[in-house]
Amino acid sequence: MKLPRTIACAGALLRPWWTALLLVWCFAGTAKPLQAQIAPLWLGAQDHVLSWNPAAAGSHDALSTGLFYRHQWVEVAGAPKTLSASVHAPLWNRSIALGASLDHDRFGPYARNVLRGHFAWRAVGRRSTTALGLAGGARFEDADLASLDAAQAGDPAFQANALDQWGWDASAGIFHYTRSWMLGVSCLDLAGDRQYHLGGAGLIRYGEGHGVRPYAMLRYPESAPWLLDAGMRLLFSERFWFGGTVRSNLAWSLEVLLELPSPTPLGYHAWTIGYAYQVPSPEAGGQLGAGHELQLRFLLQKDESREWSPRFY
Repeated sequence: MKLPRTIACAGALLRPWWTALLLVWCFAGTAKPLQAQIAPLWLGAQDHVLSWNPAAAGSHDALSTGLFYRHQWVEVAGAPKTLSASVHAPLWNRSIALGASLDHDRFGPYARNVLRGHFAWRAVGRRSTTALGLAGGARFEDADLASLDAAQAGDPAFQANALDQWGWDASAGIFHYTRSWMLGVSCLDLAGDRQYHLGGAGLIRYGEGHGVRPYAMLRYPESAPWLLDAGMRLLFSERFWFGGTVRSNLAWSLEVLLELPSPTPLGYHAWTIGYAYQVPSPEAGGQLGAGHELQLRFLLQKDESREWSPRFY
């Protein structure tokens, strides 16, 4: 007995989805925690979606590059600093997207470098896209204990780097987006201290080129308290964003972005420059100091046959 053609086509389409979901479940369910990792908490996580969801690769439907920098607790010596660079784009058939990212974290004497490759399988529709993503790469960690002030001069425990080690890094996620909203769920560091993320945002337009964009994200690390971000930005003239974010630990930040789009002989391109200021947290009586984040992003689309849709994330 032959199945109707529409049912057979639907089954063929869903088969890769079930396979990918099974792989994600197997990775998340069988990976064993090894140790706690440095987990950067980006103020602009809604702008750096690839940092918490590998399925966001290619979601700008263009060649997308980004450079992000954060400095937390500026009044504390050895406070966390992170530098992140990323690039991703869909392939010519739009069903597959690839990307790469490089992160450098430093917190006191501890440092971590992670190089990842990102892969996303995308079901592209007329009004929405759903993607399944996997990321994997290598991680190198080291601790420069010799740079610390030892309580006893010549203490051998402080004379060597005791945490020089290599490891592997993997993550998985699902990402769904339209022109006006997006929703994603992911699990990071599958081979170590797993961190679960659930985030979403939407753009409510009013007038000509103006809008309001609410945003929320829930982070649930296995070895740390959960954290909830909720924020809102205002869009003016399709170019200027201003808003803020409040966290469940009572920390809050102010954010400003400027987008500079323009058509060129090479195609449509857009620069985005952003800055975020985190008000000193009430933790430790506000003595930890403020936080700063900078971002620089560039988008380029050369295929004129595709309809360009500016992204709000």
